[in-house]
Amino acid sequence: MPRRTREEAREEIIEGAMRFLAVRPYRELTIPALMAQTSVERTSFYTSFPSIPALVKEILGRVSAELRTAGWTNYFTLDGDPREQMRQAIDAAIEVWSRHGPMLRAISEAAPLDHELEELWSGEVLASAVRASARRLRKEQRRGAAAKGDPDELALAVNRMIVVYLNERLGRPGTVDRKVIARTLETIIIGGLYQREAADGA
Repeated sequence: MPRRTREEAREEIIEGAMRFLAVRPYRELTIPALMAQTSVERTSFYTSFPSIPALVKEILGRVSAELRTAGWTNYFTLDGDPREQMRQAIDAAIEVWSRHGPMLRAISEAAPLDHELEELWSGEVLASAVRASARRLRKEQRRGAAAKGDPDELALAVNRMIVVYLNERLGRPGTVDRKVIARTLETIIIGGLYQREAADGA
């Protein structure tokens, strides 16, 4: 077998970890268990990552990039109808959870039990989305297009709800109708946050 480059070995480790977490809990993600999923030497792990949490940070960074590519950040960064952009954000989240749901569920369920993992999960996946959501809500509240309430708390509740719901519906084996998931989230989030008349008249 030809010798892999350092970058190829690193990529195989990342892919092995993602496969591992799609079927097994985070607490079982040890270096020996992970490397058994790959065809590279165990020493390749130590030359690629200083620790398991550093590996998970890389994985969550990739998931965040996938969310951005899928359109998740349009709601946060673009002007226009916030209801339509929220639909795009919901669709983006569903698309990414459809690919990585079991893995994301494994990480999020382990996070409360592991301080370092909790900081990664909250920082990589949730914190920036909550801050950006709160900024958009403040803007729409000033225009009279969003429901009243503390924008920071509303943003936290909405983002937490999305993660918990998608972990439940797409983080387990089985087929779930993605359109039903999208309509459910749209009904709760858009219906709860945006006043139709104000948004339509914007």
